[in-house]
Amino acid sequence: MKNKQIAIMGCGWLGAPLAEKLLAEGWEVYGSSRSLANLEGLQALGLKPFRMELPETLPAAADPIWQLPYYIVNLPPTPFMEFGPLAYAQSMALLAERMPRGAKLFFVSSTGVYGPQKGAVLETNNCRPAHARSQAVLAAEEALAPYRSKLDLSILRFGGLIGGPRKAGRFLAGKKEVPQPFRHLNLIHRSDCLGIFSALLAKENCPALLNVCAPKHPFAQDFYPKRAKLLGLEPPSFLPPAPHEKEEASYIATAALQQFLPDYIWQYPDPNEFP
Repeated sequence: MKNKQIAIMGCGWLGAPLAEKLLAEGWEVYGSSRSLANLEGLQALGLKPFRMELPETLPAAADPIWQLPYYIVNLPPTPFMEFGPLAYAQSMALLAERMPRGAKLFFVSSTGVYGPQKGAVLETNNCRPAHARSQAVLAAEEALAPYRSKLDLSILRFGGLIGGPRKAGRFLAGKKEVPQPFRHLNLIHRSDCLGIFSALLAKENCPALLNVCAPKHPFAQDFYPKRAKLLGLEPPSFLPPAPHEKEEASYIATAALQQFLPDYIWQYPDPNEFP
């Protein structure tokens, strides 16, 4: 019988509801927070909370947290940037160093690591991240790679995360002359993030790298004005498209995810259906 003990490192917008879902599915869930004030809230949810504020504070090497069979690392790079460009990568490697041999580690990455691309973007595409945050995430992926001989590592590159207070219609509301009207949107609703994690945890031999986003990819010029209007906000206006923009627009391909989870039923496969 599977040992259903898991640590979720980063219990915020995604981690906290994921912890609640896994608790309901019979998991024993440990959850981290950077804030002492948040630990009581995590405990009230039924988690076993622990404080971790990398790169400075993490549980001691002898702590039981480092003896679990499953880990989800869901820590964004932004709080690490003040410590230098490599602080995030070094911190992720430190976590992997503490985890026990043979443990399953899901690292929450981002499709932002791909940078500018054309057409279908597969897991095998070369990465050319354009922004410091995405560069830090790719560096973290690379820092974790040497631990594949120790850990069962799966890197999950999530698309844009939507749900709860994150309303897509707010992103471009009121903006004028927005470029790239035929930019494909690579989004995923939080409900499907939770469902996919649950489905992955129920399987063995998860792929080492997966793109995770909704299977449909509306164009920016079609999606954002509609979503702004639904929120009662001023819709954005777009610049005319560049030559061949529509034909060359990139999108995150999720064939590998759908092949690995053929029975997963999407709650929101089309971002146009997001609540």
